[in-house]
Amino acid sequence: VVEENNLPSDVSHCKTTFCDPAGNVLFVSAGTKVLNQDFEVMPNGNNLYGNTSSHYGTMIVARPNRPDEFYLFHSDSWSSNGLTYSIIDRTLDDGNGAVTVKNQNLGDFGQEAFTCIRHCNMVDFWLVTYDQVEGRYLSWLVTEEGVSDEPVESAIEQEVKFSYPLTPNAKGDRIMHGHLLMEVDAATGALTEILD
Repeated sequence: VVEENNLPSDVSHCKTTFCDPAGNVLFVSAGTKVLNQDFEVMPNGNNLYGNTSSHYGTMIVARPNRPDEFYLFHSDSWSSNGLTYSIIDRTLDDGNGAVTVKNQNLGDFGQEAFTCIRHCNMVDFWLVTYDQVEGRYLSWLVTEEGVSDEPVESAIEQEVKFSYPLTPNAKGDRIMHGHLLMEVDAATGALTEILD
């Protein structure tokens, strides 16, 4: 059980946890390190390029078709680290997990928040963020093979604070961000603004 008083003080601003189907905690991260189920920093789990103050800036998702591997996405809009990801292999360190791929950079977009949306094949998913610098939404396809090199671009610009969340609905076909409600094409990753 994760309670405020049993987490190490340096993850008090916790961003994400990942649990097994029974609800047991497997991983905890605040963006700069990742802890295992014993709340200890896992091997190679320090010095991640996230930021403990990034709002909605850390997320763990299972790697498609690889049940023992997990993507850990982390963002830092305050430096050149930008949006990055690491990979956790749960089979290492006696089943407690270790980071095998670390701090893979996707770019610096001046945005803390991102989200993930399930692909229409119900296996893969889209990593979605807003490019605060260029005024566009970006969607990377995430599969068993990895994260796509080039994102899908959606030319939708708005004035939005860098820390506002990208909030998908339960069905995964819409995202709310700032003032905009957008439709998500789960096959292509493209976003379209929904107008009144």
